Amino acid sequence: MPVEPPTILDRPSPYVAGVFTTCPKGFLLHSSRSGLARSEYDEFLSTAAYCQSNPDGLAWHASIGPGAVAIHMRPQAWGWSARSPASSEWIAVEFAQGRLGDPISDDQVDAFCAYAVARVLAVWPQMPLAFVFHSWLPAGIKDGKTDPYPIGEPDGDMFLDKIVARLRPRW
Repeated sequence: MPVEPPTILDRPSPYVAGVFTTCPKGFLLHSSRSGLARSEYDEFLSTAAYCQSNPDGLAWHASIGPGAVAIHMRPQAWGWSARSPASSEWIAVEFAQGRLGDPISDDQVDAFCAYAVARVLAVWPQMPLAFVFHSWLPAGIKDGKTDPYPIGEPDGDMFLDKIVARLRPRW
């Protein structure tokens, strides 16, 4: 079944830290985790706004919502979304997920996949189909990160399986 293209919002971040000097290793996946009980779309809008105005200077390539993507920087650039060196090695995205245990919907997976193919693969055709969760990185482990899913969580495996199944035929 064809998937509707996502709504694209231009929401540039002022916190671009640099440009990639080599092809990114793949995608670094985060989730927003505001801690608030609100709709996925409201969480998405808040996350996109935060990337534009946060006091810590954090930035990522795109915020992913249900059927929507907010673009914060070009795929050639990078921003601080994780500790060094991960930020300058991976394309970073934030999925709208208000609280640990909130599901990441198929509409978000579809939006991410459309973004990955149209915006990232178009610039980095040699980029591997590879993913790392923030919670898997050494600094993420040290900091107690659980986004988008904690290490070993079966829902995290199912989430990645959905992404790979949708991207593999187009990658």
